[in-house]
This record gives sequence, structure tokens and C-alpha cells, in this order.
Amino acid sequence: MHKPAPKVTQLKDVGILNVDWAPNGDQLVYAGTFGDVFLINIATGEEFRVSRGGKYPTISPYGKKIAIVYKGRNFTKEIRVISLETLRPMKIIKDFVPHNSFIDLKWSPDGNYIIYTVFAICLFKNCATYHNIAVPLDGGSPERILDMFELGVAIFDWASTSVYAVEPTNRLATLWGKLKQ
Repeated sequence: MHKPAPKVTQLKDVGILNVDWAPNGDQLVYAGTFGDVFLINIATGEEFRVSRGGKYPTISPYGKKIAIVYKGRNFTKEIRVISLETLRPMKIIKDFVPHNSFIDLKWSPDGNYIIYTVFAICLFKNCATYHNIAVPLDGGSPERILDMFELGVAIFDWASTSVYAVEPTNRLATLWGKLKQ
């Protein structure tokens, strides 16, 4: 409770739409408002353009690849998986579930899948449905996941088991189970 507030430093004075941290914590990737994707080194401030055009950049769990969404006129055109060593596409994904809007892109924790989320409007129910699609990078066919929920999952993220403790280590709060005893 009495920890000092973190020091915040502005890295760039640009419009940013989407941002993702590299797993090493030394870099981040962002999509600017004009549609280019950049990788920036936090310590040095050095940056370079990874791609002309693109949105929703996300770095793979091992920091070797980046996935970027490219849009055509009002629709998603493709997702490219690009090597950060060569800056050349390794895989291009073009088959999408019919949708109104593309809203999220993530890597699986093992780096073997790209998971994207699309949004579709229900025609007669005044609702929206979300579809989460896992695309295996080894060449298998895409799979819809999280369909056990009626309208889907809008935005999800992976949780690491090493991050969230079941029992709090800093016992500033009393557990409900302890109060019942």
C-alpha cells in the first residue's frame, strides 16, 4: 500500500492504435494511427518499421515472430506471420469466418497457434456474436474455440499459472474460507 508510484516516461508523441510487449520486456510493437507497425527498444528509444500497413500487431511468446492483421476495404484481408530476424512473411492466413469487424489477435502460450476474434451482428435478435478462431501454424485447418458460450467471448487473454497465486502471499486481506472456520 505504501509503495512509491512508478515513474512513467513518455516514449513517443504519436498516435497509437494497438500495442504489445515483447516477452523479454525490452521491446514493444505498436500500430500507429497511419497504419504502419513499429518495433521500439524501450531502453534506447530506437525503433524501426516492421511493416507498412497493418493493425493488431502481436509478438510471439519466444520473441521471434510477429503477427499483423491487414485490412482491405472494410474487411479483413489477411494475417501475416513475419519473422523478426528477416522481416519476411512466414505464413499468410486468408480464410476468415464471415464477420463485421476484426477485434483481437493473440498468440497461444506455446506459439503454435494464432487466435483471432471476429464480431458478427445477429440479424433478427439485436445482438452480437463473437467467434474465436485458432489457426495452427503447422498447416492444420482453423478451429472455432470458446463456442460453449452463447454469444462467444469478446476479448480474452491467456493467464500464466505462475502469475496468480491461489493463496495470497501478502495477507492484507482475510480469506472468506478462513472467516467461515
